[in-house]
Amino acid sequence: MAQSVPPGDIQTQPNAKIVFNAPYDDKHTYHIKVINSSARRIGYGIKTTNMKRLGVDPPCGVLDPKEAVLLAVSCDAFAYGQEDTNNDRITVEWTNTPDGAAKQFRREWPTDGFQRLTFLPKAENQKFSADSYRSGARNSVTTKPFTVSTGHTTSERNSTDRKTKRKKNNQEQLLDWTVV
Repeated sequence: MAQSVPPGDIQTQPNAKIVFNAPYDDKHTYHIKVINSSARRIGYGIKTTNMKRLGVDPPCGVLDPKEAVLLAVSCDAFAYGQEDTNNDRITVEWTNTPDGAAKQFRREWPTDGFQRLTFLPKAENQKFSADSYRSGARNSVTTKPFTVSTGHTTSERNSTDRKTKRKKNNQEQLLDWTVV
């Protein structure tokens, strides 16, 4: 049975963080590549703690060894500062598929020994509308991005990733206007 062997590792690209920049009155989508770096077929499923704001497509699937999938992580429009984003989470759970199983994800697969990869959003920002950005007022507004950091909830990687977050100054974020 597949569960006698612990699930192998997955890799994500980017592996440090993703950033959703203001304005938050528009939907933003960012892509994450998930790679099965193990020697076994795995099944993965995505969960979010705030389904109204954060979404992932495809929400589940099966990856053969060394296969990769591109996930679209979207952040729907919301009123920043009026909504709490501190507890938002996106979790990727994966497990080995049962031996001989078809390449179709099944929620009922046993998950003994599953591992998780958690994306932890952190944000501090001022309300920044799309109109002020389009009118050129962006240089006068201090804005910090809505950041989604990555880290493993199992193993020693958990504490290490949280301690090594990069910080960019506000001007650089506004000039880039990209998802990092």
